[in-house]
Amino acid sequence: MQSPLPSQTPFDSPIVPTIDSPIVPTIVETSIDGPAFEIEEPLVVGATQVRGKGPYDIPIVIVDVTMTAEPLGSGVIAPDGTFAIGVPSLTANHRIGIVVGVFEETPVPSPDDYVKSFEPFRGEGYMNLPYIGVIFASALVQAAP
Repeated sequence: MQSPLPSQTPFDSPIVPTIDSPIVPTIVETSIDGPAFEIEEPLVVGATQVRGKGPYDIPIVIVDVTMTAEPLGSGVIAPDGTFAIGVPSLTANHRIGIVVGVFEETPVPSPDDYVKSFEPFRGEGYMNLPYIGVIFASALVQAAP
């Protein structure tokens, strides 16, 4: 079961959500490889899947930034650097983002060091928000035409 994101975190302490999974990726700074984080656009109102790219074998959480990083779905970026994650129906004019996660079994040096190791992979819409954390890429959900 996915742990909920805290509603408040200190400005200098990033959110690193935990994902329950039997898969244990290798999370070592030198092993991170792949494209920068990216959300495939356009995101349209009512969509139930978010697609994109990022460093492979990395657990991610898709969040609704507009709703204080409410988690919408999670998964692992595939070996080819792509992902497709199911989410509840997207709402117009909400900003959707990517947050890096960890598996319960994954040892990380510290949340700060873990998040900093992904800085070279920042994508379009990168944000470091007080009380939310680091959003590595984000996109706005477009209203229906």
